[in-house]
Amino acid sequence: MALEFNDPSMAMEYLAQIRKSNPRYIRDQVMYIKKLKQNYEKEVMDRVLNFCMTNAIFKATDMGSVAKKFCAEMSPEAPETMAPVSVKNLDRSSFKITPEKSNISDYKKLMN
Repeated sequence: MALEFNDPSMAMEYLAQIRKSNPRYIRDQVMYIKKLKQNYEKEVMDRVLNFCMTNAIFKATDMGSVAKKFCAEMSPEAPETMAPVSVKNLDRSSFKITPEKSNISDYKKLMN
């Protein structure tokens, strides 16, 4: 799998760091990275690998988050504009409501 990156030695080092930090879950981590390689372009994954190595990000799920961010940055789509939300004006007198206070003797009756 490391040979699929532009810098296989960096990819091997990254996988070694993942194994070092999560030895019990290495299979799951590698499977997730393979899935990422299928879902994202090679250029994106190379940038992600470089970013993760530089910033010591050694979890496949975090690598996926970085890939998602880089992919979003590369897409030329404009952000979706939302319609303005209208706000109803409230009657200010309703703000002056005071809650009723309970009588402690009612609770004492329940407990006895």
